[in-house]
Amino acid sequence: MNRPIRIPFLEMDIAFACDLKCHGCSHYSNYGLKGSVPFKVGEGWLRAWAQRLLPGTFSMLGGEPLLNPHLLDYLGLAQELWPDTVRILISNGLNAHLRPGLFERLAATGTRLDVSMHSYHDQAYLDRFNDALVEIEKARQAFGFQMVLRTREYRFYKTYQGEGAGMRPFADNDPVASWKACLSSACCTIHQGKL
Repeated sequence: MNRPIRIPFLEMDIAFACDLKCHGCSHYSNYGLKGSVPFKVGEGWLRAWAQRLLPGTFSMLGGEPLLNPHLLDYLGLAQELWPDTVRILISNGLNAHLRPGLFERLAATGTRLDVSMHSYHDQAYLDRFNDALVEIEKARQAFGFQMVLRTREYRFYKTYQGEGAGMRPFADNDPVASWKACLSSACCTIHQGKL
């Protein structure tokens, strides 16, 4: 058997649905995408790629990954497949109450929770976010998992122009410059079993 290829970053959207509709979402969650990747399906994809790839960092995201009912299974699987890889769950943090045992599982699997902040101006959102952040911090202190707060400065930006059916990539006619500016150029994404 060949040795896995080392790559710096690998990620997978385990949910497509999101409870937020952030303008310019790079995962297109503002378009009302639905559903999540069933665990048996995602498990097959991840096991197949684990034989070929050894990521420095593996991120589980979405949409909103806390909306996937099998999230805790994914956390365990990622630890099993890549025990020496940095494993990150990227979430808006608003739905932790949907996943009893989440914080214990983060600690047990050594998975870091990155909580992304999406607005400084929407007071209704900020009230919900701050309440959720207080609960997450209490759990972090109780269970000892790692947590990072990702503010909007943490590279949240619109990756296309236009909206809806009129949405298009930026037409700068300079693919080399676009590739150099792309935050995802060093990151592989597993989608529908493919990279």
